Amino acid sequence: MTYRELFRDLRRSRRRARRWLVLLPIAVVVVVSSPSGYGPAAARPSSCDRPVVLVGEVASDTASLAGLRRDLDRAGMCATVLDYGRTPLATDLARAGGLRLNGLTSLEDSGRELVGLLRSASPDRPLTVVAHGGGALAVQYALTHGVPTGRVARLITLGPLWNGTGVAGLADIEQISRRLGTYDTVLRLERPIVDPICASCRQLVTGSDFLVAMRRAAFPTPGVSYVDIVSRSDGLAGDPRTSTAPGSRVVVLQSIDPRANVDHFRLPADTLVRSLVVDNTRG
Repeated sequence: MTYRELFRDLRRSRRRARRWLVLLPIAVVVVVSSPSGYGPAAARPSSCDRPVVLVGEVASDTASLAGLRRDLDRAGMCATVLDYGRTPLATDLARAGGLRLNGLTSLEDSGRELVGLLRSASPDRPLTVVAHGGGALAVQYALTHGVPTGRVARLITLGPLWNGTGVAGLADIEQISRRLGTYDTVLRLERPIVDPICASCRQLVTGSDFLVAMRRAAFPTPGVSYVDIVSRSDGLAGDPRTSTAPGSRVVVLQSIDPRANVDHFRLPADTLVRSLVVDNTRG
Protein backbone atom coordinates (compact mmCIF):
# COMPACT_ATOMS: atom_id res chain seq x y z
CA MET A 1 0.00 0.00 0.00
CA THR A 2 1.35 3.41 -0.99
CA TYR A 3 1.34 6.41 1.37
CA ARG A 4 -1.32 8.02 -0.89
CA GLU A 5 -3.63 4.98 -0.51
CA LEU A 6 -2.99 4.87 3.24
CA PHE A 7 -3.85 8.58 3.56
CA ARG A 8 -7.04 8.09 1.50
CA ASP A 9 -8.19 5.20 3.74
CA LEU A 10 -7.44 7.23 6.83
CA ARG A 11 -9.62 10.10 5.61
CA ARG A 12 -12.46 7.64 4.87
CA SER A 13 -12.13 6.19 8.36
CA ARG A 14 -12.36 9.66 9.86
CA ARG A 15 -15.51 10.43 7.86
CA ARG A 16 -17.10 7.12 9.03
CA ALA A 17 -16.16 7.95 12.63
CA ARG A 18 -17.75 11.42 12.36
CA ARG A 19 -20.97 9.85 11.02
CA TRP A 20 -21.08 7.42 13.97
CA LEU A 21 -20.52 10.28 16.40
CA VAL A 22 -23.49 12.11 14.88
CA LEU A 23 -25.69 8.99 15.01
CA LEU A 24 -24.66 7.90 18.53
CA PRO A 25 -26.87 10.40 20.45
CA ILE A 26 -29.84 9.42 18.26
CA ALA A 27 -29.19 5.73 18.99
CA VAL A 28 -29.04 6.45 22.72
CA VAL A 29 -32.38 8.32 22.61
CA VAL A 30 -34.01 5.46 20.71
CA VAL A 31 -32.76 2.83 23.19
CA VAL A 32 -33.78 4.84 26.26
CA SER A 33 -37.24 5.66 24.89
CA SER A 34 -37.88 2.09 23.78
CA PRO A 35 -40.48 0.26 25.94
CA SER A 36 -37.94 -2.53 26.47
CA GLY A 37 -35.38 -0.13 27.90
CA TYR A 38 -35.19 0.94 31.52
CA GLY A 39 -34.82 4.65 31.88
CA PRO A 40 -36.77 7.88 32.42
CA ALA A 41 -38.89 7.21 29.35
CA ALA A 42 -39.49 3.49 30.00
CA ALA A 43 -43.12 2.40 29.75
CA ARG A 44 -44.93 3.53 32.89
CA PRO A 45 -48.73 3.36 32.65
CA SER A 46 -50.53 6.33 34.15
CA SER A 47 -52.88 3.92 35.88
CA CYS A 48 -51.51 0.72 37.34
CA ASP A 49 -53.29 -2.21 38.95
CA ARG A 50 -50.46 -2.71 41.44
CA PRO A 51 -48.80 0.57 42.39
CA VAL A 52 -45.85 0.20 44.76
CA VAL A 53 -43.96 2.88 46.65
CA LEU A 54 -40.51 2.30 48.11
CA VAL A 55 -39.35 3.96 51.33
CA GLY A 56 -35.65 3.75 52.16
CA GLU A 57 -33.87 3.23 55.45
CA VAL A 58 -33.09 6.16 57.72
CA ALA A 59 -29.96 7.97 56.47
CA SER A 60 -29.87 5.91 53.27
CA ASP A 61 -29.29 6.95 49.67
CA THR A 62 -32.27 6.51 47.33
CA ALA A 63 -29.92 4.70 44.92
CA SER A 64 -29.98 1.72 47.31
CA LEU A 65 -33.51 0.95 46.07
CA ALA A 66 -32.77 1.19 42.33
CA GLY A 67 -32.44 -2.56 41.75
CA LEU A 68 -35.62 -3.35 43.66
CA ARG A 69 -37.53 -0.71 41.75
CA ARG A 70 -36.25 -2.14 38.45
CA ASP A 71 -37.37 -5.68 39.40
CA LEU A 72 -40.84 -4.47 40.36
CA ASP A 73 -41.22 -2.51 37.12
CA ARG A 74 -40.17 -5.52 35.09
CA ALA A 75 -42.77 -7.60 36.93
CA GLY A 76 -45.49 -5.19 35.78
CA MET A 77 -45.82 -3.07 38.92
CA CYS A 78 -45.51 0.71 38.91
CA ALA A 79 -42.77 1.33 41.45
CA THR A 80 -41.86 4.75 42.80
CA VAL A 81 -39.09 5.64 45.24
CA LEU A 82 -40.23 8.31 47.70
CA ASP A 83 -37.93 11.12 48.75
CA TYR A 84 -38.66 11.99 52.37
CA GLY A 85 -37.17 13.35 55.56
CA ARG A 86 -34.45 15.54 54.07
CA THR A 87 -32.70 17.98 56.37
CA PRO A 88 -31.47 21.31 54.92
CA LEU A 89 -27.95 19.88 54.91
CA ALA A 90 -29.06 16.77 53.02
CA THR A 91 -31.03 18.91 50.54
CA ASP A 92 -27.94 21.00 49.79
CA LEU A 93 -25.90 17.84 49.35
CA ALA A 94 -28.42 16.41 46.87
CA ARG A 95 -28.54 19.66 44.88
CA ALA A 96 -24.76 19.62 44.64
CA GLY A 97 -24.94 16.19 43.02
CA GLY A 98 -23.99 14.23 46.11
CA LEU A 99 -25.85 11.49 47.96
CA ARG A 100 -29.65 11.74 48.15
CA LEU A 101 -30.06 10.88 51.82
CA ASN A 102 -33.56 10.29 53.20
CA GLY A 103 -35.11 9.94 56.64
CA LEU A 104 -32.83 12.33 58.53
CA THR A 105 -35.59 14.43 60.09
CA SER A 106 -37.44 13.06 63.12
CA LEU A 107 -39.65 10.06 62.45
CA GLU A 108 -42.66 12.23 63.30
CA ASP A 109 -41.69 14.85 60.71
CA SER A 110 -40.86 12.15 58.15
CA GLY A 111 -44.18 10.45 58.88
CA ARG A 112 -46.13 13.67 58.39
CA GLU A 113 -44.37 14.18 55.07
CA LEU A 114 -45.20 10.63 54.02
CA VAL A 115 -48.89 11.25 54.74
CA GLY A 116 -49.01 13.69 51.82
CA LEU A 117 -46.88 11.49 49.58
CA LEU A 118 -48.99 8.39 50.22
CA ARG A 119 -52.21 10.34 49.71
CA SER A 120 -51.09 11.55 46.27
CA ALA A 121 -49.43 8.36 44.95
CA SER A 122 -51.78 6.54 42.50
CA PRO A 123 -54.91 7.85 44.25
CA ASP A 124 -57.22 5.51 42.29
CA ARG A 125 -55.59 2.32 43.62
CA PRO A 126 -54.62 0.91 47.04
CA LEU A 127 -50.86 0.99 47.56
CA THR A 128 -48.30 -1.59 48.49
CA VAL A 129 -45.52 0.04 50.49
CA VAL A 130 -42.08 -1.55 50.70
CA ALA A 131 -40.00 -0.01 53.49
CA HIS A 132 -36.48 -0.71 54.69
CA GLY A 133 -35.70 -0.73 58.42
CA GLY A 134 -36.45 2.59 60.09
CA GLY A 135 -38.33 3.76 57.00
CA ALA A 136 -41.16 1.45 58.05
CA LEU A 137 -41.41 3.31 61.37
CA ALA A 138 -42.03 6.56 59.51
CA VAL A 139 -44.63 4.79 57.36
CA GLN A 140 -46.31 3.40 60.47
CA TYR A 141 -46.50 6.90 61.95
CA ALA A 142 -48.13 8.09 58.72
CA LEU A 143 -50.67 5.27 58.85
CA THR A 144 -51.87 6.42 62.28
CA HIS A 145 -51.63 10.16 61.58
CA GLY A 146 -53.60 10.97 58.49
CA VAL A 147 -53.34 8.30 55.80
CA PRO A 148 -56.94 7.40 54.89
CA THR A 149 -58.17 3.91 55.68
CA GLY A 150 -57.71 1.68 52.64
CA ARG A 151 -55.01 3.85 51.06
CA VAL A 152 -52.30 1.33 51.97
CA ALA A 153 -53.28 -2.31 51.50
CA ARG A 154 -49.93 -3.91 52.35
CA LEU A 155 -46.73 -2.94 54.12
CA ILE A 156 -43.71 -5.09 53.27
CA THR A 157 -40.72 -4.42 55.48
CA LEU A 158 -37.07 -5.36 54.97
CA GLY A 159 -35.23 -5.82 58.25
CA PRO A 160 -37.99 -4.24 60.36
CA LEU A 161 -37.06 -2.29 63.48
CA TRP A 162 -40.43 -2.53 65.19
CA ASN A 163 -38.61 -3.07 68.50
CA GLY A 164 -35.71 -0.79 67.63
CA THR A 165 -32.05 -1.70 67.81
CA GLY A 166 -29.76 -2.32 70.74
CA VAL A 167 -26.60 -2.48 68.63
CA ALA A 168 -23.40 -1.65 70.55
CA GLY A 169 -25.37 -1.66 73.81
CA LEU A 170 -27.23 1.57 72.99
CA ALA A 171 -30.51 0.29 74.43
CA ASP A 172 -28.83 -0.71 77.70
CA ILE A 173 -27.08 2.65 77.97
CA GLU A 174 -30.37 4.47 77.44
CA GLN A 175 -32.18 2.40 80.07
CA ILE A 176 -29.40 3.02 82.59
CA SER A 177 -29.63 6.74 81.87
CA ARG A 178 -33.39 6.66 82.49
CA ARG A 179 -32.94 4.84 85.80
CA LEU A 180 -30.32 7.34 86.95
CA GLY A 181 -32.61 10.23 86.03
CA THR A 182 -30.06 11.71 83.61
CA TYR A 183 -31.89 10.85 80.39
CA ASP A 184 -33.75 14.16 79.95
CA THR A 185 -30.62 16.18 80.72
CA VAL A 186 -28.54 14.21 78.23
CA LEU A 187 -31.29 14.54 75.63
CA ARG A 188 -31.40 18.34 76.00
CA LEU A 189 -27.65 18.48 75.42
CA GLU A 190 -27.72 15.95 72.60
CA ARG A 191 -30.56 17.31 70.47
CA PRO A 192 -28.93 20.57 69.25
CA ILE A 193 -25.91 18.58 68.09
CA VAL A 194 -27.47 15.38 66.71
CA ASP A 195 -30.87 16.45 65.35
CA PRO A 196 -29.61 18.75 62.54
CA ILE A 197 -27.65 15.76 61.23
CA CYS A 198 -29.99 12.82 61.93
CA ALA A 199 -32.88 13.39 64.33
CA SER A 200 -34.37 9.98 63.57
CA CYS A 201 -31.22 8.02 64.45
CA ARG A 202 -31.67 8.26 68.22
CA GLN A 203 -35.34 7.25 67.83
CA LEU A 204 -34.33 3.83 66.49
CA VAL A 205 -32.88 2.74 69.84
CA THR A 206 -34.97 0.14 71.66
CA GLY A 207 -37.13 1.79 74.30
CA SER A 208 -37.09 5.25 72.69
CA ASP A 209 -40.03 7.56 73.33
CA PHE A 210 -41.07 7.20 69.69
CA LEU A 211 -41.23 3.41 69.83
CA VAL A 212 -43.13 3.46 73.13
CA ALA A 213 -45.69 5.87 71.65
CA MET A 214 -46.00 3.77 68.49
CA ARG A 215 -46.89 0.72 70.56
CA ARG A 216 -49.59 2.68 72.37
CA ALA A 217 -51.18 3.67 69.05
CA ALA A 218 -53.04 1.24 66.81
CA PHE A 219 -50.23 -1.11 65.87
CA PRO A 220 -50.47 -2.95 63.59
CA THR A 221 -52.88 -0.73 61.70
CA PRO A 222 -56.23 -2.49 61.07
CA GLY A 223 -56.87 -3.22 57.40
CA VAL A 224 -53.17 -3.25 56.46
CA SER A 225 -51.50 -6.58 55.65
CA TYR A 226 -47.97 -6.74 57.11
CA VAL A 227 -45.13 -8.82 55.66
CA ASP A 228 -41.79 -8.74 57.49
CA ILE A 229 -38.77 -10.05 55.56
CA VAL A 230 -35.99 -10.72 58.04
CA SER A 231 -32.46 -12.11 58.10
CA ARG A 232 -30.83 -13.91 61.01
CA SER A 233 -27.60 -12.15 60.01
CA ASP A 234 -29.23 -8.69 60.02
CA GLY A 235 -26.91 -7.34 62.72
CA LEU A 236 -28.94 -4.20 63.41
CA ALA A 237 -32.46 -5.49 64.05
CA GLY A 238 -31.25 -8.19 66.42
CA ASP A 239 -33.20 -11.43 66.77
CA PRO A 240 -35.72 -11.55 63.88
CA ARG A 241 -38.18 -13.42 66.10
CA THR A 242 -38.56 -10.31 68.28
CA SER A 243 -38.30 -7.65 65.57
CA THR A 244 -41.50 -8.42 63.69
CA ALA A 245 -44.98 -6.92 63.93
CA PRO A 246 -47.73 -8.80 65.82
CA GLY A 247 -49.74 -10.86 63.36
CA SER A 248 -47.47 -10.15 60.42
CA ARG A 249 -46.45 -12.70 57.84
CA VAL A 250 -42.79 -13.36 58.64
CA VAL A 251 -40.37 -14.51 55.95
CA VAL A 252 -36.95 -15.57 57.26
CA LEU A 253 -34.32 -15.61 54.52
CA GLN A 254 -32.43 -18.53 56.04
CA SER A 255 -35.58 -20.67 56.01
CA ILE A 256 -35.49 -20.38 52.21
CA ASP A 257 -31.73 -20.44 51.71
CA PRO A 258 -29.73 -21.60 54.74
CA ARG A 259 -26.60 -20.12 53.12
CA ALA A 260 -28.04 -16.59 53.08
CA ASN A 261 -25.76 -14.19 54.91
CA VAL A 262 -27.28 -10.78 54.31
CA ASP A 263 -26.77 -7.92 56.74
CA HIS A 264 -29.26 -5.13 57.35
CA PHE A 265 -27.87 -2.58 54.92
CA ARG A 266 -27.55 -5.00 52.00
CA LEU A 267 -31.13 -6.28 52.17
CA PRO A 268 -32.61 -4.11 49.36
CA ALA A 269 -29.82 -5.15 46.96
CA ASP A 270 -29.99 -8.88 47.69
CA THR A 271 -31.35 -11.00 44.83
CA LEU A 272 -33.37 -13.31 47.09
CA VAL A 273 -34.88 -10.39 49.01
CA ARG A 274 -35.87 -8.65 45.80
CA SER A 275 -37.57 -11.77 44.45
CA LEU A 276 -39.46 -12.18 47.74
CA VAL A 277 -40.66 -8.57 47.54
CA VAL A 278 -41.94 -9.14 44.00
CA ASP A 279 -43.69 -12.38 45.02
CA ASN A 280 -45.32 -10.80 48.09
CA THR A 281 -46.44 -7.79 46.09
CA ARG A 282 -48.23 -10.11 43.67
CA GLY A 283 -49.76 -12.31 46.37
